[in-house]
Amino acid sequence: MWIAIWAALALFILGFFGWSTFTLFKQKKSWKGFADKYKLTYQPTGFLNTPTVTGQIEDFRFNMFPGTQETDDVRGQRYLTVIELELGPGMPVAGVLGTGEMATFINTLNFRESYVPELKGWKREYIVRTRDIDALKQYLTDERLKVLCSVFQMKNSVSVYLFDSVEAVLRIETSDPLVDATHLDKIIKTLMAVCKKLAYNSGAENIKTTVQGADVAPEPIALQLEDDEDTGLSLADDDAVSESVAKTSVDEGKAETPKSEASKAEAPKVKDKSDKS
Repeated sequence: MWIAIWAALALFILGFFGWSTFTLFKQKKSWKGFADKYKLTYQPTGFLNTPTVTGQIEDFRFNMFPGTQETDDVRGQRYLTVIELELGPGMPVAGVLGTGEMATFINTLNFRESYVPELKGWKREYIVRTRDIDALKQYLTDERLKVLCSVFQMKNSVSVYLFDSVEAVLRIETSDPLVDATHLDKIIKTLMAVCKKLAYNSGAENIKTTVQGADVAPEPIALQLEDDEDTGLSLADDDAVSESVAKTSVDEGKAETPKSEASKAEAPKVKDKSDKS
């Protein structure tokens, strides 16, 4: 009896380890192919560890790496894939927008003014904070709100968009290891399109601040997220995001949003507690 139980347990452990290893090697192959395609830096972190990918894609600094979160009972950890796109410096106002799960992190920032956009589909649980509401309203056009809303509406996702005069970062966390190269490429292209809509062009836009120093954060942004909510991104929703991004171009007069300057700054220092996938 006991021998059968131990044998079943051993088979389960071996099967789980084998599947995890198989998934990890598929992930490595996918990420390596993606990095080669866009001439990014692929950094192995160990035989049984998730790699990192960093570099420049068009006007944006790109970072993809593993992360962890504590489970709700604080007894374990869940492993994540973190995707970050940096839009570069020069934002005319400082602020942060995020899904409700990001409340703990957002509350640590020096943004005391809250704002609820009047946009169809914008959920009350989404968080918008700043130090200059009037300037933020000028920046958050319907076009930008729509693409942010489409990202925030991805099922089981956690997202945050944080910006000031020094840097701007769109960050998404997912429990999906992104093992399919074609799907990974499609997701990043969708997020790139979102960032192009979010980019600020000082030559074409003239946003006036009403609060002295409102566009300058006390120090450069450092994303150190320790939220303990579920962070699985449903990548099946990337088609809906793509459609929403494309639709905003038509709704806003069929004019492309000018690109921002390529960011020259290093990637934000993000707390990464993972050593394995």
